Amino acid sequence: MIEYLKNILPELKEFSKEIDTLSKLQNQPWVIVTEKENFIKLIFRDSNRLIVSIDGIVSNGSWELFSTANSILLEFHNQRRLYNKSFLDDALIILKLDGIGESFFILANQARIPDLNIEEYLKSKYLKKYSNKLGGSDRRRIKYQEEIQLTNGLTLQIFKFNGYTGFTKVEINGSNAKDGFYLSKDKKKLFEIRNGALKMKFTMKKATQNNDKIFEYYQPDNGNPKRGTPVFLDGKVAPNGKYRIGFLSSIKVWNGRIK
Repeated sequence: MIEYLKNILPELKEFSKEIDTLSKLQNQPWVIVTEKENFIKLIFRDSNRLIVSIDGIVSNGSWELFSTANSILLEFHNQRRLYNKSFLDDALIILKLDGIGESFFILANQARIPDLNIEEYLKSKYLKKYSNKLGGSDRRRIKYQEEIQLTNGLTLQIFKFNGYTGFTKVEINGSNAKDGFYLSKDKKKLFEIRNGALKMKFTMKKATQNNDKIFEYYQPDNGNPKRGTPVFLDGKVAPNGKYRIGFLSSIKVWNGRIK
């Protein structure tokens, strides 16, 4: 679910409300979707009071909005955390923990999404409606947001929006793209394609080894190095082994990919 959200959040920004509108969503049953061990419900009350129900056991907390920073401070369970708004509407709140990481805090309004299936909610309310406005011929005439020349001589074409799946649709030379990794001609970018959509984008990183050879690996734009992505040593497929990428970090390689 988190990977799904990372891909569609840029397309949802135009539909998102301001953090200030959270004050109008008080006294609603907000359930923490990212919590797996317990059923946790938050109810925002007047005077910055927060009601916290964990499997029916109630305690108190607090909440405070910082409009200029587009952030909210939540305090419960003896912890105070600052979150930045990624998306907000009457039924869904997507927050990200302040900092450089990708720690999401997702709340669903149980009164509006009873099954808490936020993927289906987003597809139904925003994505499918957008897609249905476009007929088949119109869909083919949509301009690509970006066209990238690949090392194999083909062109990767990235659509601005894919309403049906929720991921960004792609094509190769105007046709369906097969699953796999595609490397840009300048080798600075790597693209992972799954089911005709851009699942993840990677940027090349370089690390000099003890023998002065250059180890080239690809790191997601929103995370750490991912298992299964191609790696190279001085421009050629890297042999099996262990490669240093930092003072205390390394990558294991098997069959030319991160193990």
